[in-house]
Amino acid sequence: MPLVAEGDFEPTAPDPDQPDVVVRGRIRRVEGNWLVSLFLENQQSQPDKKRHAPSWVFQVELAAESPTGAAAFLPRPDRDQGSDADDRAEQRRLAMAYRFHPEFATGSGTAVHATISGDNPMRATKIRTRSMPEYEIPRPMSRARIPTLTFPSLPISNWA
Repeated sequence: MPLVAEGDFEPTAPDPDQPDVVVRGRIRRVEGNWLVSLFLENQQSQPDKKRHAPSWVFQVELAAESPTGAAAFLPRPDRDQGSDADDRAEQRRLAMAYRFHPEFATGSGTAVHATISGDNPMRATKIRTRSMPEYEIPRPMSRARIPTLTFPSLPISNWA
């Protein structure tokens, strides 16, 4: 569905076979950039307000991308979370450590995966939700490069 104007948009059923499972959202302009919030709603009836397995929805995936395939997504801005001076200092250290690993979106009860642009690591070409997080863990250092630490052994009588 094209997102072209600021404001809320009407609930839309992405799957015609499930018209009561809809996506709704809001589009806003913030500091010259577009901010898009999407929400998946399961509006299927629940008989007697009990858990009704036929109306459950599992492992849903939402995806957003530019119609042209361009790297249209910018990182979320770092926001000061307040707290005390130690917490703010830790936030600054984390921001520095992860400055080339931006966060493009957050999920509520779901993981989010961004496809990073091949031309610019600070832009994404696609964002999608995932039922499970995905992360590529860098290969650890070889054993030859891990320093060995040795400590002198002390008799138990010296522990008191």
